[in-house]
Amino acid sequence: MLQKQARPGYKKFIKTSAKTLIVVEAILFAVSYAGWYRLNTNREFRYYVKENYPSVLEAYYQLGETLGGDKSILYLAVFGGLGYGLLELTKPSEDKINQLRYSSVDSDEKTKKALFMKKLQQASHEEPIYLKKRNE
Repeated sequence: MLQKQARPGYKKFIKTSAKTLIVVEAILFAVSYAGWYRLNTNREFRYYVKENYPSVLEAYYQLGETLGGDKSILYLAVFGGLGYGLLELTKPSEDKINQLRYSSVDSDEKTKKALFMKKLQQASHEEPIYLKKRNE
């Protein structure tokens, strides 16, 4: 018969602590976001904070100046670097580029574009349908 073995107590403690930490972090994030939102949208609340907690409002403004200064340079640096990195990461090899370049020359007649261009050229030499007269 199979006997159950007790789980070590520290595993249960770690699991419970991790869950508690995640819940507390989510609650604190929600509270801080609500405060930030009220500071941005409610003039009376901002005045109340200025009168009762001036250090909190000063820290809020300093953080805003630090993070929200000239964002265009920051965005250009971050997203430009990211774009360049992705471009280099997805760049095809020279062999692949040459293969694509020279294979299109050989099979030019077989491509849909070449067939379309031939039909277009033929149609340009013929008389348009709307100018043709009925032969009865």
